[in-house]
Amino acid sequence: RSSNSSNPAFRAKPVDYREETPCRPAPGALASASAARSQADAACAFERSSALATVVGDINEFVKGPGGFCGGCLLTFCGFGACVMCFTAPQVAEKAGFEESGALAYVKACLPCTGCCYMCEVQRECQILKGGGAPQQLEMK
Repeated sequence: RSSNSSNPAFRAKPVDYREETPCRPAPGALASASAARSQADAACAFERSSALATVVGDINEFVKGPGGFCGGCLLTFCGFGACVMCFTAPQVAEKAGFEESGALAYVKACLPCTGCCYMCEVQRECQILKGGGAPQQLEMK
């Protein structure tokens, strides 16, 4: 049996981690890419939370909750959006003619898989109750 270790083609070359290759970015490039990504993530998180805050603010204003629109926004920014929904969603449901418990509203608002959609649906119900929010039926011609 012959050994491949004597063959120069099979010997491992020392790797210089300071050199740039297509698979390895230049030193420092990773840090700047990471910083750019964290800035984009922060902007995305702010956009999501501010949009959600305005949704909760609209609901809070509709039921004349504490602080109105600004109170709902501020409480959502501080992390209490689900607590506001616990208070406001049952009131919206009562005005719409059905029942919903505060505990169920809290759970729906807390879960990541249902929170955003639930809050948007409650806001949509507020728009319908205000008038003009329900879609109009069109006559076919």
